Amino acid sequence: MATPFPCTIRSLDLDRADSEVARIGLLVAILLCFLWGLWFLTAPVLSYQVTRAVSVTQEEDTIVRTPQEGGGAIRPQLFRRRGILATFPTEATQNIQLGQAAFLRLAGAGQARGAIPAVVAEIKPSTTPGKITVKLYTLQEGNHPYPFTGNELGEVTIERPSDIPIGLVFRALGVSTETPPVSLSPAPHTPP
Repeated sequence: MATPFPCTIRSLDLDRADSEVARIGLLVAILLCFLWGLWFLTAPVLSYQVTRAVSVTQEEDTIVRTPQEGGGAIRPQLFRRRGILATFPTEATQNIQLGQAAFLRLAGAGQARGAIPAVVAEIKPSTTPGKITVKLYTLQEGNHPYPFTGNELGEVTIERPSDIPIGLVFRALGVSTETPPVSLSPAPHTPP
């Protein structure tokens, strides 16, 4: 039996409307895939080198700085510099450089104060095999409450150079040989 002509025209109009919706949906999906690919190839992913093997040294000195800009009376600023020793695995050597920014979080009462900024001053081999010792200095303004009371323990965090998501995938797959593979377990890896 033949289809009446008006029903055929109606069917074609409905197909055309559905086709336009499908095209718009396809364009949106392609745009989202493009943006995701762009993020995957260019977005920086920060990672940190963290250790809890930290000790606050008794090495401390005072620095007086005089601001060079501005008019009027020049008021010197007083800073306290304190030495910190942190022990990292030897593999961390490639991610830690002199002058790199770090943060110290003290255990106990000082922890409520938050992170204390520090700077990497020296990197040397440790007396323990497979470890390095990193010397850091904190710089505290003289008018701020002093967070150090004795030989506190804490945690040092050093920001590693950023990576991109595809680099992390390659490292996890073992494709990239220039950096160590990504550990997917929270437990430290010990070689057999």
